[in-house]
Amino acid sequence: MNTHLNNMFGKSGIATTYGWRDFFKDAIIPFAFSVVSCMVVACSCNDYKYIVDKVASLSVAILPSYIGLLVAAYTILLSMMTTDTAKKLSEIETEQMNGKDLLRKMNSDFVVCVYLAGTCLFLGFAISMFYPLNIEVTCADVINIVCIGVMVFLLSFSLTVLYGLVENLFNLGQTTTLL
Repeated sequence: MNTHLNNMFGKSGIATTYGWRDFFKDAIIPFAFSVVSCMVVACSCNDYKYIVDKVASLSVAILPSYIGLLVAAYTILLSMMTTDTAKKLSEIETEQMNGKDLLRKMNSDFVVCVYLAGTCLFLGFAISMFYPLNIEVTCADVINIVCIGVMVFLLSFSLTVLYGLVENLFNLGQTTTLL
């Protein structure tokens, strides 16, 4: 029983519910966008540090309000989970998924998005703090391109997953009319 509870809560619970398959499915477009961005920057720009600073500044400017929006939507989801609608939904059993799994999946989708947006915000903050120091590194171009790729991936992943989260909220609204 204790092992089952450990798999339901914390980071292992998120990983179990969301899973690598969901991550890779959600990451296809952001990964492609990140690779294309790195290629365009590498081919057309000589000042990688400027682009890294711009991407970091963009994430620090966008993500605090975005995370606030996510937390507000997540609060709506959590408040719905305490209603009779959630109890009725958790009792539904179909061939594809049962109601409890659907609620867990919606819960983990929000958490993964908030985690990745928070990681991107922290990375943007760290870059914004350390890049003005002009620390000399032997392979600075490679580090800058990697920073651009990681930041663009995290930022675009956070923004593209928003479509799935909006769909989850819509599905919650639909369940209240059906149950």
